[in-house]
Amino acid sequence: MDGAVTDPNDCRSSVCLVFSGKRKSGKDFTVKLLTDMLAQAHTSYVTLHLSEPIKSYYAAKHNLNLVELMSSGTYKESYRKQMVEWGEEQMRHDPHIFARKSLSRALSDFPPSSPPRLIVVADARRLTDLDYFSKVCGRPHCLFIRICASDQIRAERGWTFVSDIDDATTECGLDGFGDWDFVLLNDECDSVRYQEAVKEIIDRATGILHKLTVYTSL
Repeated sequence: MDGAVTDPNDCRSSVCLVFSGKRKSGKDFTVKLLTDMLAQAHTSYVTLHLSEPIKSYYAAKHNLNLVELMSSGTYKESYRKQMVEWGEEQMRHDPHIFARKSLSRALSDFPPSSPPRLIVVADARRLTDLDYFSKVCGRPHCLFIRICASDQIRAERGWTFVSDIDDATTECGLDGFGDWDFVLLNDECDSVRYQEAVKEIIDRATGILHKLTVYTSL
């Protein structure tokens, strides 16, 4: 997954934290916990959702509430299957279309001379997502993070199995991936241990940033 790429979103001066996990595993909770810690430390970061371009298009076309579609609530579940089908069709023509659009939108708030130190990808779902960020950031500058929770805990959070959603690529596309930098069991969201695990991710990212700073100053 390493290798050079010609892309307007070259981000090799940033560290990319790529999160993945199934529905109701607690991805959103974990990303918020991490970004709250980054904000408290005054660390420059940007969060992006790969699903945002899909949901923006679908909301505009069908006059839906984009804020609700982007939330972790029940509103989006009524439209999930249709949005997934449309997104899959687009990615058959361009596998990186939504990763590229999401990153471009996120970086538009930053001057080219001062990109965010950390790029937080909240919802990677496919190998092509990991491949894209490996190329534009460099695999050594990426941390791939898998959020896991038992089916029982997910059910307690409101999850029920839905055919053609929970067995689709959007939920299962990374099940066979084995090169995670961190795997977090998110069965006890409020536990001190879980917060410490998230802090370890930040510490690792900070170490990579330090090496980047030293390298670019040589």
